[in-house]
Amino acid sequence: MLDTVFINKGTSNFAPMYYLGNNKMIFTSARRGGVVTDPEKQDSKYFCDLYFSTLEDTIWQRPINFGRPVNTSLHEGASVFTPDEVMLFTRWSDNNRREAFIYMARTTGGKFYEAMKLGVNINVPGYKTQQPYVNFDGTKLFFSSNRPGGKGGFDLWMAPIDENGFIGNPTNLGGAVNTNADEITPFYHDISNTLYFSSNG
Repeated sequence: MLDTVFINKGTSNFAPMYYLGNNKMIFTSARRGGVVTDPEKQDSKYFCDLYFSTLEDTIWQRPINFGRPVNTSLHEGASVFTPDEVMLFTRWSDNNRREAFIYMARTTGGKFYEAMKLGVNINVPGYKTQQPYVNFDGTKLFFSSNRPGGKGGFDLWMAPIDENGFIGNPTNLGGAVNTNADEITPFYHDISNTLYFSSNG
């Protein structure tokens, strides 16, 4: 049943993902009550933040904004948790629509440290790098980017993650996946070795 009371509320809701089990969901939403710097000049219903909801007795509960330092007066969204409980997400600004970057936020005891932007091997200045997804064992980061070296438009890329959490140099997933149009929203199903994504190519 469509939920317009808690989950599907506000002006935008997208990119749901289970995290820390199958009874918690993280998703992106633009709605009233989000994080802004200047409430007189900024309307939170037009700024994307990250929220989570808990499943109790088959009902998803009222979402909770992750708050600072994860959410800021910029846009945050399209997130994933690694097996080490590190959150990766996209951050972008309306002031520069040519760029979007993937950030990492580490957590201890449910408390987040300040988010850090991934290095230039992942985030190329002047381009959009977005929609991170980490596979089940935390060894691969998939993402979408219009960075140079692709087939055209947005392509899907994959970067290895070592045992210390270091993210290596990405490789383009090639012509079997990418086209000269846009490939976005990667999701890797480990059990069936299947990559799911969207494409208009």
